[in-house]
Amino acid sequence: MARNVVKTRDYSFRGLKREGISYKVKAMIILAVCLVLTLQATAQYVAYAFGHNPALGWRFTVKGYSIYPFYRALYWLYVLMSTYEESRSNVAAMSAFVFSFGLILSAFAARRCYLKGKSESLESLHGSAHWATLKEIQNAGLLDGDGEPFDEGVVVGGIKVGRDVKMMRHGGR
Repeated sequence: MARNVVKTRDYSFRGLKREGISYKVKAMIILAVCLVLTLQATAQYVAYAFGHNPALGWRFTVKGYSIYPFYRALYWLYVLMSTYEESRSNVAAMSAFVFSFGLILSAFAARRCYLKGKSESLESLHGSAHWATLKEIQNAGLLDGDGEPFDEGVVVGGIKVGRDVKMMRHGGR
């Protein structure tokens, strides 16, 4: 004996699919980019403070500007902080400030991106209910050819026609 199986829609949260990159991944990307930019700014400051000395190592030049690899900033900060000399103390302090300020800005930027993404994902948690527009009512087939509600069927709402409110009915078609 064959059984008729009625298929129902899955309205659970497990059925929801997210589009694009998750907000956590976006926050991590923002954090990584900000950290690289912070290290680059620190490296450029240290190189500028030492007059782009050849002892600083490899660099490439674009239109007369020397650009140092961002990862060198960590080594230079380590050297500046571990070997104290009076002549380099201002450079060490300022480069530490640039680096610290950049870290704080990076953390705030990543947190803002994370919280914004989290709040956007919660907006669709309860669906997207809203008052229907006239076009949506027509697309749902609740109006006849003249734009008037049907006279028969189950009442599904009301529509304002002129000064009157008429019942909208769905006839099961």
